[in-house]
Amino acid sequence: RVMSPRPHKNDVLFGRGAAINSHHGNKYFRKVVEREKPKFAMTPRAEKREIATRIIDEIKSSGGSFLMEDPKSASHGETS
Repeated sequence: RVMSPRPHKNDVLFGRGAAINSHHGNKYFRKVVEREKPKFAMTPRAEKREIATRIIDEIKSSGGSFLMEDPKSASHGETS
């Protein structure tokens, strides 16, 4: 897992609280998810993974990663 002391603007941070919710990457992620919700609701179960993969790919193509904080080091590591 790659560790980074500071998350970048387009990264999506796992966690809770105001700091997480207000992070630019998390706001963008929620916007993308909201945009895809109607399609997701009408899609057969077998095809839902494709929509989720497209969302992940969109975040990654914007330069973002999905990060979780390591409480011991206060660094952020990419999730798989």
